[in-house]
Formats: sequence, structure tokens, C-alpha cells
Amino acid sequence: METSQPTAKYKILPDADGAVRVQFFCDLSGALACTTEPIHADTPEQALEIAWKTAGKKEFNHCEKCGKWVSDTMYNPPVQECVKCAPWENYPL
Repeated sequence: METSQPTAKYKILPDADGAVRVQFFCDLSGALACTTEPIHADTPEQALEIAWKTAGKKEFNHCEKCGKWVSDTMYNPPVQECVKCAPWENYPL
């Protein structure tokens, strides 16, 4: 079992007014899952924490086996694992 990471992969983008936007990406596919609204925080770490709690986390599923944060298309809900750990036998249409 891999160690769970606290958030999905992300990129912090500075805004012109001193705020930041955070983009979150699926750990398996690398696809962009969401970009937050501008966030004002004292540090990038605080901005990331706010972004994850308010927007990012609800866009992902957490694999119970490897700990990755993945999008719906990369998740096998019946076993609560990503498709790398538990591949689809009959991919839902």
C-alpha cells in the first residue's frame, strides 16, 4: 500500500490582484478536474488548504488501496479503488 497524499496533484496560478487559483488534476490520467475561484491567503500552503477543502476534494475519489485521488472515470466505485488497483471488468457505459 502506498502512502496517501493529502490532495490530488495541483498547480498554483497567481492572479493579478495577489490572489491565486488552484488547478487540481487526476493522479492517474493527469486530466484537469477543476480550477478554483481566486483565493486570498497569507501563504500558498493556506491557499492550497482552502482550495482543497472548498472545491478540489469534492471532484475526486480516494482509492482505498493506493491512496491516489482520481476522477470518476478512473474510479471503480463497487470496490472503492482506482482502475489501476481494480480494473473494470465490464466498463460501465
